[in-house]
Amino acid sequence: MASTPRTFSSVPFAIPLLVLLVGGIFLLVIFDSPDIEQAESLVVRPMNAEDHIKGSLDAPVHIILFSDPECPYCKDWHEDVLPRLMSKFGDDIAIAYRHRLVSRYERSEREANAMECADIVGGNDGFWRYLDALFRATPSDDQLPPEKLYDFASIAGLSLPEFSSCLDEKPRARRIARDVQEAAVAEIAVSPTAIIMLRDASRSVVVPTSRYGPLEASVSLLLSAGAEN
Repeated sequence: MASTPRTFSSVPFAIPLLVLLVGGIFLLVIFDSPDIEQAESLVVRPMNAEDHIKGSLDAPVHIILFSDPECPYCKDWHEDVLPRLMSKFGDDIAIAYRHRLVSRYERSEREANAMECADIVGGNDGFWRYLDALFRATPSDDQLPPEKLYDFASIAGLSLPEFSSCLDEKPRARRIARDVQEAAVAEIAVSPTAIIMLRDASRSVVVPTSRYGPLEASVSLLLSAGAEN
C-alpha cells in the first residue's frame, strides 16, 4: 500500500472518528489500524452514469472504490469483499470502480487502459467480466505478464480485434488520469480505499482497507442513518 502523505495526521486510537466537512457533508472515518489517519478534507464526484457500476444508481448506499489492478490488497477487495457485500446487501448498495494507480507498479497503467477498453468493447458488463478475469489470474505486485491482457478479453467474451485496437490507442487515458488526480486531490493515501456514502451524498464513510468487517459495519451504519432521514 502507498505511503501516507503529510496532509494526514495520526491519532493513536482504533475507533470511528466523525468530522464535519465543507459543504455540510459528514465524514465518518473508520480504520482497522492502530493509527487513524484523519483527512483534513475529502471531495470526490458522486457516483454517476459514467462510472463502472455494479448494482443500480437507485441504491440507497453508493460505494466508490479507488483501486489498482496490481495491488494485492485490491485483489483481496475484489475477490473477497465485493461478493460478500453484494451477497449481504444486494439492491441496497451500488459499487463503482475508479482508478487510483500506485506509482511503483509499472504495469498498472496499461492494465487500467485494458479495463477501460473492456468497457468500450463490451459495455459495463464487459468491464466487470474483464475485471473478474484479471483479478482472478493476477499474482499482483507487477507480476502479471502483459500478454495475459488479451486472454482476459477472450475470457470476458470481447471482440479481440476491437479490444487490441483499443488498447493500442488508449482512448480513455484522460479518464484514468482524471480518476488518479481526483484521488490525489481528495488525499486518498492507499489503494484500495472505499468511499461509502448515502445516495444524496449527505453522509460519507472512508474505509481504506480490504478487510470485510469495517466495510460491512460502515454500510450498515449508513443504511441505518438513511432510514432515519
